[in-house]
Amino acid sequence: MSKALEDFGCSMSTDKRRILIPENVVDSAISTRSGRTVLLASRDGKNDICVPCGRTFLANGGEAVYVKNLITGTRHQSTLDDVIDFTVPSHNLPQVDFLWTMSGATEQPPHLMELLEQRASFEYSTKHYQGGALNARQAREMSEVAALLAGGEKELSRRPIFSAIQCPIAPLKLDGSVAEALMELAKAGIPVVAMSAPIAGVTSPVALAGTVAQVTAENLTRLVICQAGKKDAPFIFSSDSSPACMWMYGGMPRTSRW
Repeated sequence: MSKALEDFGCSMSTDKRRILIPENVVDSAISTRSGRTVLLASRDGKNDICVPCGRTFLANGGEAVYVKNLITGTRHQSTLDDVIDFTVPSHNLPQVDFLWTMSGATEQPPHLMELLEQRASFEYSTKHYQGGALNARQAREMSEVAALLAGGEKELSRRPIFSAIQCPIAPLKLDGSVAEALMELAKAGIPVVAMSAPIAGVTSPVALAGTVAQVTAENLTRLVICQAGKKDAPFIFSSDSSPACMWMYGGMPRTSRW
């Protein structure tokens, strides 16, 4: 990965622990995607999404590790069966424009979880699926499965039926295996959503301007990595940041009660 970034115009720091991204490289990556739309294709063509297009699209939320049965009141660790049970109504609800995995297949081997969740979404819905890959191998396997359903690698790149949420680690960090996954997804033409999720006052500056600056920096870093993987790779700027409840970190006021 480091060689691909250096070939793209980046450089290694003197301590060999960081990749430095010059301003001109960032500007080039922005200009490549500026004003471009991103297609989030459905398998049947009936629920295609193109962003931005002047409206808001809704997904169903995601990745619970426990599920509570509202009838019996019992709670259990989320399984692949739960993933399927949430996918079916999500597919049939017109308010849901594209799919997230609402619960995780936590009983499955970790290296297969994302792939099996993707398979369940493809098997029980034709809506666009938004998942994620933890490493390059997962990214390749998910792309290969999607290519089989889309009609080949070229058709998948033209009409990507899944996209990937690849979250940065606030503040300003990116796991090496996730960075490699970014490049693999970019090569396959899979849209990447760089969902930056700092907590203002905890993992980002407490001031709004500082948090926005950090979110932007984290997104631009992912954009450069994707562009180093494949020029003009589809990319979606994203933020899921929120402010911290500061009184909880400084101790409760004496007059407060739970």
